[in-house]
Amino acid sequence: MLSEVYKVNHLRKTVNILLLMLICIFGFLVVTFHWYAISHETFQQKFDRNYGRYYSHGKAINILALKKSTLFIDGWDSLIYWVADIPSSYTYSLYYPVMTHIPTFDNPRLAMFHNNPPDFYYTDCEHTQIELPFFAQKYYVRLLHNNTPGCLFVAKKVLLTITPEKIEKLKKLGFRIPKSNQ
Repeated sequence: MLSEVYKVNHLRKTVNILLLMLICIFGFLVVTFHWYAISHETFQQKFDRNYGRYYSHGKAINILALKKSTLFIDGWDSLIYWVADIPSSYTYSLYYPVMTHIPTFDNPRLAMFHNNPPDFYYTDCEHTQIELPFFAQKYYVRLLHNNTPGCLFVAKKVLLTITPEKIEKLKKLGFRIPKSNQ
C-alpha cells in the first residue's frame, strides 16, 4: 500500500517526511537506551541525585523538631513533609508556587507568619528566591549546608533546645548552625 501511495507524486514528500521522522525517533530511542543500559551509576547515586535534598533536609528537621513543631515549605519540595514527619503550620497544608499572588492562598500564608509562625521554614533557594516575609526573618536562623547558606531556616526558639548530640547528627547530614547563633 505504501508503494502505491509513494507512486502518487504529490504524496511523495509527505511519505519522505514521515520516514525521516520515524528514523529520527528510532535513532533517538536507540541512543537513549544505549546510555541508560551502559550507565555505571549506582542506585545510591541515583537516589542521592534525585531525592538527596529531600532526605537530608527532612532528616535535619526531624532531628531538631520537638513534639509540637511545625514546618512550612515554600515551593515544590513537599516530600520534605513526609521525611520530617511533622505537620504544616499553613491552613491548606501545601503551598505551591502556582498559588502565589492569589489572595485565597497568600492571605492565610501571611497570617500564619504573623499569628502562628512555623518552627521550620524551607524553600528551594537554589532555584528560586527566598520568600520568607521580611518581618519574620528576624525570628529565624538560616542553617549552613555544606558550608554555604542553606535553604532551611530554624526558629531561634528551637535553637535554644538543641543538644550537642543533635548538633553532631546535623553535622553528619552536612548542616551547621552559624557561629553567631550557637
